[in-house]
Amino acid sequence: MRTLFPLFSLALVVACSPASDETGLDTDSAETDTFVDSDTTEGPCVATVVQIIPLDGSLGVGVEEELSVTFSEALNPNDVTASLVAADASVVDVTVELAPDGLSGVIGHPALAESTAYTLSVSACDAPSTTGFTTTAGPVDETIEHGTYALDYATVDWVQPAWASAFRGLLGLDYVLVEVLDVDLALQELDAVGAVGFLDAVSGDIYQGACYDPMIYNNVDFSDNPSFQAGPSDLYIPSGNLTIANLRIQAAFSDSGDALVGIDITGQIDARQIQENYPILDACVLATNNGDSCVACDSDGTLNCLNLWLSADEAPLVNNVIDIYGMPGLDETYVAADDSRCNP
Repeated sequence: MRTLFPLFSLALVVACSPASDETGLDTDSAETDTFVDSDTTEGPCVATVVQIIPLDGSLGVGVEEELSVTFSEALNPNDVTASLVAADASVVDVTVELAPDGLSGVIGHPALAESTAYTLSVSACDAPSTTGFTTTAGPVDETIEHGTYALDYATVDWVQPAWASAFRGLLGLDYVLVEVLDVDLALQELDAVGAVGFLDAVSGDIYQGACYDPMIYNNVDFSDNPSFQAGPSDLYIPSGNLTIANLRIQAAFSDSGDALVGIDITGQIDARQIQENYPILDACVLATNNGDSCVACDSDGTLNCLNLWLSADEAPLVNNVIDIYGMPGLDETYVAADDSRCNP
């Protein structure tokens, strides 16, 4: 849901001369030439839609969530159209606002209906691109307290950087666990904790990894119930010896509270950490070779970081989660990583 776009300029110069000039030539005849300044003439419109957010198939999209689009080249407003249609074929009025550089835009819309499928179509230079998504259900209540949700890492889609999905094993985990500790509907807040989880292949239980610090999220804004965004926090990954900085988890509860849906996990990875562990691997060079680039690190502003965006449809509510330390479950039993018991 981001924005950006320069505008093409159009200049058509037609030579309109007096009946005669100093050469004595008759410039008022039918053979008079018309000159066009080719340097200022607009070329053919060839830009395409690069990405529409929400991604196709997204669940749990907020009814007032921002819809956005990015383009391959800068466009002017006349070259972009958009339409939004609900599952019952009703048409939603939308607007398109381009960023100043013309490379992206925001699709404005009124509040959408809950639990409804929509199709968003955006055309650039008359070439359409489409995405489908489903909005969140209604608000949930306190019954979600003490529920633990397990996101299976194998089901996660690497949206950004897409080219780095081959390195997904560097994160070395089976699950991302989220437990709701407390919900305060009056204050519109919730407390939650996130953790890295692993599967016990023998028992089938999921347990908290001892090598990973938990992510404590207190007083999370829940005014958009059933949607929330927890974070930022940093997560150290010992198996890859790297840190995901400013990690955020955005999701929504399903109508019955039995799953998190529309899950997005974002953060930053410092390419210098990757190269320290794997000297022959220059992640910024790889990014450039794959049409991407390193961006400014939030920590020091240097162009050495990769933005990370992982997306998944659903994390179900589970009841087979145990704590690796033998405690009676995850509820308020998260503890810091313990190297003496860590076996990455």
